[in-house]
Amino acid sequence: MSGLTHDITALTNTAVKLTWTAPALGSATGGSSNPITGYKIYWDQGTDAAWASLATTTNLFYPVNSLTGGNTYKFRIVAINKYSEGPLLTTSTFSIVTGQVPDQPTGVSTSLPSADSIYVQVSWTAPSANSYALSRYEINFLRSDGITWTEESVYCTGSDPSLVTCQVPMTTLVASPFSLSTYGANVIARVRARNSLGWGSWSA
Repeated sequence: MSGLTHDITALTNTAVKLTWTAPALGSATGGSSNPITGYKIYWDQGTDAAWASLATTTNLFYPVNSLTGGNTYKFRIVAINKYSEGPLLTTSTFSIVTGQVPDQPTGVSTSLPSADSIYVQVSWTAPSANSYALSRYEINFLRSDGITWTEESVYCTGSDPSLVTCQVPMTTLVASPFSLSTYGANVIARVRARNSLGWGSWSA
């Protein structure tokens, strides 16, 4: 029984939804007098092991949950009529790599590049991107009220994910909206990273 078309949609970082279209009745399905009675789903659980049975359904969709980020999953959908399943070689095979948003950046620090520097340097260690390439960073500074975080996007744009340091003039940080009266290592910054799935958590 051939003729299946299919699609796959990521519902979350660890869940996908399989959808497919029923093949038209005819020779591909065993004859117009042998309607399809259901579909059986097989999967390879990211280990390139033998195909295993996942589920049987009469629907044209099936959600798959509790996947592990970073693994590649493959799925096959087999149409069934009253006689048997269709042969594997005529079914649909497709795969998806599941992932997660990036981990927290670590090692965030602020310092003066030199004793007489007019800049504050922010540095951090790049986090794991969790199967999707990092696309950018966001760098915030804690304002003088000790509560409010504000992004600095002029000097610390974060637009190049290969860069894990930036420098901000103290004239920027002592002005509104930051209004800081501290320098160098006393300036407090936080960083988060983004991939195609979204923003990760802020650095601790």
